Amino acid sequence: MQRTSESSSTDKGFTWVGKYTAPFFTDHSFVAGWDGAFSKRSDIRDQVDVLLGTQNRLRPINLNEDFDADVLRIAAYAQDEWAVSKAFSVYFGLRWEGLTTRSAGNTYAKVRNTSSVFSPVLQTLWKLPDSKNDQVRFGISRTYKAPSTNSLIPRRNISNNNTATSADSIGNPNLKPELAWGVDTAFEHFLTDGGLLSANIYFRHINDITRTILTFQNGLYTNTPQNVGIANTYGLELEAKFPLRSIIKDAPNIEFRSNLSFNGSRLSTVPGPNNRLDSQTPVSANIGLDYKFDSIPLTVGGNFNFQNAGQVRISETQTSYGTPKRVLDLYGLWKFSPKTSLRLSAGNALHQDNIGENTFTNQAGSLRQINTTPTHVALRALLEMRF
Repeated sequence: MQRTSESSSTDKGFTWVGKYTAPFFTDHSFVAGWDGAFSKRSDIRDQVDVLLGTQNRLRPINLNEDFDADVLRIAAYAQDEWAVSKAFSVYFGLRWEGLTTRSAGNTYAKVRNTSSVFSPVLQTLWKLPDSKNDQVRFGISRTYKAPSTNSLIPRRNISNNNTATSADSIGNPNLKPELAWGVDTAFEHFLTDGGLLSANIYFRHINDITRTILTFQNGLYTNTPQNVGIANTYGLELEAKFPLRSIIKDAPNIEFRSNLSFNGSRLSTVPGPNNRLDSQTPVSANIGLDYKFDSIPLTVGGNFNFQNAGQVRISETQTSYGTPKRVLDLYGLWKFSPKTSLRLSAGNALHQDNIGENTFTNQAGSLRQINTTPTHVALRALLEMRF
């Protein structure tokens, strides 16, 4: 079969924000503001299939599609920042957020959805007694997560080998935003010379979670995003950054930074085990060092990032598995003068291949597909001169 396909897509968008602050009363600071965003995507595709020779058993797919979708989000808020005492302050108020999504095309009727929500704003900051360096934060939030314009367009992306593990995909113009309640608690300890140690615990309760649903119709497997059920997410985040000389007086001039996070989730519409969000990283860690020489104008450093993956239960019949990812970035910076510098860097120095596995199981048996995506080292040289 001979296939001729021409397609094009464009993405446009802009954001705008504003804030007004006025101290109306002693120890109070009134804050009002807004933020918004608009994004638009257009897709055009023409496809013609021509059967050759004895290929009359194949089904040609001829397409002439023209789609566009846009997402408009506007939020406004008003809150009072109240310094109750030198050690305790409260931020409380109200936030309104509205969302409008629209999708239209030459193969379906225009779809337009509008929704909005009022949510409280509550944050507290408590500086621990008899300590200048320790404080505790607590916050409650209600947030929107708008669908992407790409997920709203019902354009079929055709797989070369349509199976349950490599299905076609198509957007859903009826997608709604995800709405979540969240609670955060953090402890922060400030070191001398700008160092910081912190720990944060969070919990989210998400309604209308967006999941990818696999269907089989007219002899084709198709993945479509849909709002299905409730998800609860939770986690612990640890962070440390400080100059090494702040804890060891005669140490080398090294800036140290690191973070470690543990994340979990449970979906109400997917049976366990491993019924977590497929986009969530269970464990991630980051370690970075910057060493500045005392005798020459040279700084060298690097950053190592680790992301665990593992198995995820997507539905009663689908599972996926991903291998852990390790990324190492290195750099060297030479300053010839305050206005001239040369930076050499090597990104993804380990060039680890990304390996993923998808499995589909039903009464007829199992189908497994393994995907390997090679990666490469990125070398860069940047000469910067300021005038």
